Amino acid sequence: MKKNKITHRVFLLTALFLLVVMGAISCSKPSSNIPEAKKTKYTAIDYFDVNSPTTIKINDVEYAFIEDNVTWIHALYYKKDFTGIHDHILSLLDSKEEEKSHELTRLYRALVEITDDKHIDLMHSVLNEWCSKQPDSHIPWLVRGSFYITWAWSIRGAGWAKDVQKEAWSKFEEKLRMAKKDIDQSFKLNPNDPNSSYYLLIIARGLGLPKNIMEEYYQNGIKTCPWHFGIHSQKLEYLKPKWGGSREEMFEFANQCLALSAQYPWLGVIMAKAYKEDHKYNEKKENVLGREDVWPIIERIYTVLSDKYPDNLRVPFSYAYNAYLAKKDDIAMKQFEAIGNRWMEGTEWSSLEWYNSCRAFTYYRIGYNLLFQKRLYQISIDYFQSAIRYKPTADAYYGLGIAYWHTGNSLRDVSMLRKAEESLKKAVQMKPDHKQAQEQLKKLQSMLNRV
Repeated sequence: MKKNKITHRVFLLTALFLLVVMGAISCSKPSSNIPEAKKTKYTAIDYFDVNSPTTIKINDVEYAFIEDNVTWIHALYYKKDFTGIHDHILSLLDSKEEEKSHELTRLYRALVEITDDKHIDLMHSVLNEWCSKQPDSHIPWLVRGSFYITWAWSIRGAGWAKDVQKEAWSKFEEKLRMAKKDIDQSFKLNPNDPNSSYYLLIIARGLGLPKNIMEEYYQNGIKTCPWHFGIHSQKLEYLKPKWGGSREEMFEFANQCLALSAQYPWLGVIMAKAYKEDHKYNEKKENVLGREDVWPIIERIYTVLSDKYPDNLRVPFSYAYNAYLAKKDDIAMKQFEAIGNRWMEGTEWSSLEWYNSCRAFTYYRIGYNLLFQKRLYQISIDYFQSAIRYKPTADAYYGLGIAYWHTGNSLRDVSMLRKAEESLKKAVQMKPDHKQAQEQLKKLQSMLNRV
């Protein structure tokens, strides 16, 4: 009987106290910035390491690394199986399927990915040998040319031109001109491989070649492969305002691609890329992707793409990226769940660390909305816990603490209030200047100490 009176007293005090502070708690908004892209030079996995792990651990979450081209990297640079790679590329080139053209472009890119500067000499030596042993095939010239492009951009860096060191420019241009010489030779030997045009478009942008030259490369490419996603992506890139184009040119071309996407679904993503550029650089700092006149277009693009290629893991990666930027958290979460704890390079996510941070932040935003806007306190707990699992932050612990507090009060559960106290303590521990966590922790402990 005495225990029941004490318990009743605890919750009477809790209820009265919350009536006073409810407004402050329910309206308080934790300060949290959207995670920014990490500009990493290297990939998460060193492709050249024959003993490289098949899983990558971030915090306590283990991601399975998905990359089907690693075996071809080993075949080229360690086994020097030039004939095997040559025949495999020809088999992909002979296919007239949209997905196979993607696979071939990804293979070409994987073969020249610089995962560490220490591999550059080996790569250069082996590619030189390949060109000398199969000089009449367009393939080794194309691969070596694309390697020079990768090397050039690793020297330049991915930032704005104004941030590039002066001494890097001459080396950057030198490598691009070496690339152009090789890829021109590749195109001469076999103009039916659209990837030579794809790489020439990258060179045209890097060297600032005139628009008519870019258009010539583009037309050469789509003549043999009108559905080639990389060629369309590179023309869009050339037309972006930051490369000397204009918003009008960018969207005019994106609309052309969107019209083709009924037949070739991947080309719809070109429009998503155009809107993403507008989203990132519009002067009003507006959520362009999330606008009522834009998001339905994006959603339709990925619905069609998902229906056509339900087993292509790159589709949910791309969809999740756009949904995350648009703050369509429920959709982003659905795509994250479809991906599961898997990771692959070559998507819009520039690094696994950034992907993992954004995944955590999506759960946090959902939990925050459930807690502070919809007041679904108990449901929000799971989302804050998921956010903490992927990336523990003071804000996530703060949200979890408040969720436990409200839930404990509504259920008359002292253990929940103790969990609230521990979560708020963790928030303060991680971020000592987190004023909201400090204030709420003091209030909660003051209340509990009265009992």
